[in-house]
Formats: sequence, structure tokens, C-alpha cells
Amino acid sequence: MTAEQIAFLTKFQREAAECLTAAPALDPLAESECEEEISEWLEARQIADGWKLAPTFVRAGLHREELESLAGCLNGQALNDALQWLEASWSSQELVKEIEQSMTRISDLVRAIKEYSYMDRAALQEVDVHQGLENTLVILGHKLKRGVTVTREYAADLPRISAYGGALNQVWTNLIVNAIDAMNGQGNLWVRTAVKPHHILVEINDDGPGIPPEIQGRIFEPFFTTKPQGEGTGLGLDTAYRIVRKHHGEIRVQSKPGDTCFQVRLPLTLSMASSMEE
Repeated sequence: MTAEQIAFLTKFQREAAECLTAAPALDPLAESECEEEISEWLEARQIADGWKLAPTFVRAGLHREELESLAGCLNGQALNDALQWLEASWSSQELVKEIEQSMTRISDLVRAIKEYSYMDRAALQEVDVHQGLENTLVILGHKLKRGVTVTREYAADLPRISAYGGALNQVWTNLIVNAIDAMNGQGNLWVRTAVKPHHILVEINDDGPGIPPEIQGRIFEPFFTTKPQGEGTGLGLDTAYRIVRKHHGEIRVQSKPGDTCFQVRLPLTLSMASSMEE
């Protein structure tokens, strides 16, 4: 290759690499159509394994016009080698980006787990309920990403409360998991907070099928479950109920088809002496 060809190829690679980083993802149909167009172009020029190269080229934002400009500068084996090198270069860049994103997710998860369990902290403490809810959502991200849309409606002035942080996070976990399971992993979840005169209110709301009226009075009973045998212990809501009561709070449910809301009311202060009496 001449110096001019190398300079052109280097500039071509750099510009497409920037596009690869910033370009929004195409919808599946548009992406498939672009891949087919690029594959046909590569096949017409007898580029080896063109169908393997096409997806990366599409994600890099290449169209027929850009490839034609490259073919106008290179031809024959030089064009084939250049395209193979470009695909390898961009694929490596994508892998590095995925590794960076994965490391960030791992770091966030480790932080969330540590804060979720309140490691190395006293049992009774001043708790940020919003932080507990957020850590719970991070830990349950693998369940949420399958098709649950989360809407947060947080009170801006929600104060810290005196509570057992790790136990309280177990309440949020049980309620959110129940909501996800009720929707079969597909639906809308609302997490709300509000400040009342002597307590705070936390609501976990889903648009699942609802809880039949005839069993709503039993859902907090130990070992009561509507799930198939082997899929639930019937202890999740019982545990949540016991923890909320330990905090001298209340937990209620209002449910109809398409709208189930668990309400947790917690006092603003909880003394060590009163909690030990439970």
C-alpha cells in the first residue's frame, strides 16, 4: 500500500471508530436490512466471510457510500485485507467497551450488596430509605431487565429514619420480587415514597393481575402461597410483615386486576429499648 492509501485507511478507521462509540443502536428490522445490504456488497467484491464482517460494519455506521469510497482507494487483495483489519479493530474496540461496562456493573453491584446488608455497621441506625430501595433495585436488576419498567416517585424531603437497615432492605426485596413474579417478569413497577406527620410511607405498586379478594386476608400468613409447589415458601410476605411490625410500623395491601399496591408505614424514630421488647 502507498503512503496515501495508508493515510486514507487510518482516517477511515478512526472516523468509523468514533461513530461506533457514539451511534445509537438501530432497531432489529433496520439493522437486519443494513446487514443484508452490506453482505451483498461484500459478496459482490468476493470479500472473504463478508457475512461475518457485515454486523460490525453496520454497528460502525458504514453504508454503501462509505464502502464505495474505500473501494475507490483500494482494490483486490488490499481491499480484502483492509476490510478484515477494520472489522478486527472495531470488534476489539467493542469488546473493550463491553469489559469496561461489565466492570462498572460489577463495581455497582458490590457496592449495592455491601450497603444493602449494612456490613460493618450497628444494627439500629439512621437509614436512608431511598438508598435502600435503590440498592435493592440494583441487586434485582437481572429480574427487572427481562421486561419490567420501573418508575420512581420519591419524596424530595424524605428524612432518614431510625431502623434496622439490613432487615428493612429485606422487606423491599420481598415486595419487589413478589411484584415481578406476579407480572411474570413483564409489566410496570412503581416505587413511591411520601412523608407523613409521624411516619414515612413506601409503596410498591404493580400492574399485574392482582390478588383475588378471597385470599387478600391471608397473604401475610406464614407458609401461605399462591405459587405452584416448589416455587415459593410462603414466607416472603410473612417475613416482611414481621420486620415492619418490629419497626412498630404497618404493612397493608390494596389490590384489583391491573393495580396491586403494598403500603409500608414506618415511624420516623425507633428507640433501641422499644425494639428490644419485640
